[in-house]
Amino acid sequence: MSPKAKLNNEGQFHKMAHAVQFDREKCIGCNSCVMTCKNIGIGFLKLEEKGDKKHVEFSEDPCVDCIYCGQCTNLCPVDAIYEQKEIKAVEKALKVKGKTVIVQMGPSVRASIGEEFGQPPGTNISGHMFSALRELGFDKIFDVTMGADITTMAEAEELVDRIKNKGPLPMFTSCCPSWVKYIEFYHPELIPNLTTARSPHIHSGGAYKTWWAEKEGINPKDIIVVSIMPCTSKKNEAKHEKFKIKGLNPVDHVITTKEAAALLKKHSIDPMKLKPGKVDTCGQFSGAGIIYGASGGVMESALRSTHFYLTGKELKKIDYKEVRDTQSIKKATVKIGDHRLNVAVVYLTMNAAPIIDEIKKNPKAYDYIEVMACPGGCIGGGGQPLRTNMKKIEERKKSLYSIDSKMKIRKAHQNPVVREFFDGYIAKLTEKEQSAILHTSYSKSKKFTS
Repeated sequence: MSPKAKLNNEGQFHKMAHAVQFDREKCIGCNSCVMTCKNIGIGFLKLEEKGDKKHVEFSEDPCVDCIYCGQCTNLCPVDAIYEQKEIKAVEKALKVKGKTVIVQMGPSVRASIGEEFGQPPGTNISGHMFSALRELGFDKIFDVTMGADITTMAEAEELVDRIKNKGPLPMFTSCCPSWVKYIEFYHPELIPNLTTARSPHIHSGGAYKTWWAEKEGINPKDIIVVSIMPCTSKKNEAKHEKFKIKGLNPVDHVITTKEAAALLKKHSIDPMKLKPGKVDTCGQFSGAGIIYGASGGVMESALRSTHFYLTGKELKKIDYKEVRDTQSIKKATVKIGDHRLNVAVVYLTMNAAPIIDEIKKNPKAYDYIEVMACPGGCIGGGGQPLRTNMKKIEERKKSLYSIDSKMKIRKAHQNPVVREFFDGYIAKLTEKEQSAILHTSYSKSKKFTS
């Protein structure tokens, strides 16, 4: 087999966009990935038998496509299906002279990566990770959680605008790129319902290559941003041309939680042996950003700020526990001032299907809906430590809410760093320039072929 043949879909390797890769020669036909794909409601993978050999193949149905969530990688016993790795690219970036290399860690990563270093699920190792990443050689330790605060503000403002101007409602969250792919491919008729707010790491990456670059007097072309995410789909999201700001991608490289652990181990760095450090100033975040990692967290974060934008008053009791429980579909009615908002929180795309059917029958059934493609949200993402299960997910979730409860600032719009970004930088831009940094658009997608 020629090297060229090995790289196409009929050869040894199959690539799902820029997210996941499958090695046919390693596959033992155990069916784990196929069942996982079926259980999340997609069915892109299938088991084929040729003689006495079983192996995984991909649906050729033009109406079925991968959503890049990476859940298929979680249970493979032989590493036949895995994230498209960027460890070498990050190592190379760290060696480039004249570049400022920023690393930012996703909210949920701090509650899961400790498992790779002998810690119980849900152990918060934020400080240890900040020190480990400095040891690795990153110039600035920022945080995707700051970007989550930006997303919250942009999304809450948009929700308020839609409520006041009657639509289009319900508004769907869009920070999960696998959910966005699901809508763009399977339900393009619902594209107008997606919030136009960019996702957290795209927001913070964009902020660092605009506001922060100007603040520090650094050419944005000399900034490299690396995101550590619980998600394989974020790898593909970072490559989208539509997110570019003045020709530059907000995020240059995305490595999963597993990859980050492997990178540290490769360089003999054990976070647990280091004294806890702190995030750099411009990476500061609120408790609202932290809970993005759990299903219901995006919803709750936005509601905390929506209350302020709708009523002009700060919310005193800020815990929206009605959207927090572990059910895969959660429904609630939330009172904000004179408004009663019907909301829903869903994880797994298969569970989104009945909600979508309900909306088609009654378009006014909901005002705001959060959907995450992975079990439990990002804490159960396809890039998290192997053998993730609901028990581990629950412990990680508890950890995030515990961190939030202890934060001095628990509302995104009160984060002083984010306020500086909005009031001192964004407010001075034209509407078109603001939109290029804060918002995005969507379109009907075709089946991906590599």
